[in-house]
Amino acid sequence: MGKESRLRLLKRILRFMMRLGLVIICALVGVILAMALAIPIYELFYVDRIYPGVSVLGLDLGGLRPEEAEALLERHFNPYIGQPLTLRYGKRSWPVSPQDIGVSLDAKATAAAAYAVGRWIPIWESLSLQIGMRRYGHSIPPIFAFDEGAVTVFLSRVAREINRPVRDAKLALRGLQVEVTPAQTGREVDIAATRE
Repeated sequence: MGKESRLRLLKRILRFMMRLGLVIICALVGVILAMALAIPIYELFYVDRIYPGVSVLGLDLGGLRPEEAEALLERHFNPYIGQPLTLRYGKRSWPVSPQDIGVSLDAKATAAAAYAVGRWIPIWESLSLQIGMRRYGHSIPPIFAFDEGAVTVFLSRVAREINRPVRDAKLALRGLQVEVTPAQTGREVDIAATRE
């Protein structure tokens, strides 16, 4: 192979490498541009919607507007609010429904909390969280409202049945008879702590 043919071959290889490099650079620019456009388009689509993957106790809220999520939460969870619960202490029990003690689902606050997931944080954290939510989901707890007065009234009624004053043991003489009063350990319901 002559010097001239080697030079032509080298030029061809060089042109090929330059074209290949240009194609790779264009492809990378295209991918970066596509990603740069996809992120704002995705964010724009979910500007008034809950991000995909967000759920409350297994109920998927992704893609819903907060008011739609609020209605869905009420339809799904309100039947449970009327179901009776049984509170137990020792061998005693007290049936009560959440409604009786003023417990209700705050569907509006729960929907707002679901909407807030992935928002109002730095963009790199938001993107990371959104990708994770799409792949693995993100569950938030429901938010309940409590009527402190109703809870206190119920717990006071229960406390009257449970509370027992402390009593020291006593010996008393009644004539020639010795009267023994055994000691009694006391107990008292901490209403404030129980309410929490």
